[in-house]
Amino acid sequence: MPVLLSRILAAGAILGALRLAFPHEFSDEDGARRLAFAGVALLASLGVAALARLWRGRLAAAALVWAAVFAAIVGGYSWRAELSAAYDRALGRQAPLVALARAGGEVELTRTWDGHFRAPVVVNGREDAPLPMLIDTGASIVLLRHEDAEAVGIDTRRLRYSTAITTANGGARVAPVTLESLRVGDVELHNVRAAVAERGALHSPLLGMSFLAGLSELTFRGDKALLKR
Repeated sequence: MPVLLSRILAAGAILGALRLAFPHEFSDEDGARRLAFAGVALLASLGVAALARLWRGRLAAAALVWAAVFAAIVGGYSWRAELSAAYDRALGRQAPLVALARAGGEVELTRTWDGHFRAPVVVNGREDAPLPMLIDTGASIVLLRHEDAEAVGIDTRRLRYSTAITTANGGARVAPVTLESLRVGDVELHNVRAAVAERGALHSPLLGMSFLAGLSELTFRGDKALLKR
């Protein structure tokens, strides 16, 4: 029992270290889910290892195999985006979150692993903190998560969450803002209507119609999207 307890404590320490070392990666709902999956996989592996020490037979060996399969499935699901990006790099494919310039005022995006289009968006000139926004023609305005607003220098303490909206996560309240600029590659618009969602209310920042309607062209062709100023 002391050995198992020490292993459980070690697993907790590993998860805590990951949370402290990569706070941005595990700050949102998806990050918390990945951390939880990693914890379950660690605990399952520790439990099977303890059983193997007790039984040391065919049952323990079979349990180890199933634990390895379980850990691989959990790990693959939890880090599916990272694995997909690594797979694309291995095959020499264009990184999905790169705005590929085609001509002056035009950029091309590649569909990401989950079937959506995401764009690396520079907000208010913050080149150091581009946001991976999901292109959403069903969203009337650009929507930022609370942590996105903080990352691009918006003073969230002064925001007033006065507007109710419906998101994929359910109902939420947002604070209307006007962004000085939004830029995707060489395509840039100024004074864009947007809103900041309450913390935890939005899964991903959305590039909505308050930006997209300002383009002269938005075309989807297969796995490519063309944005033209």
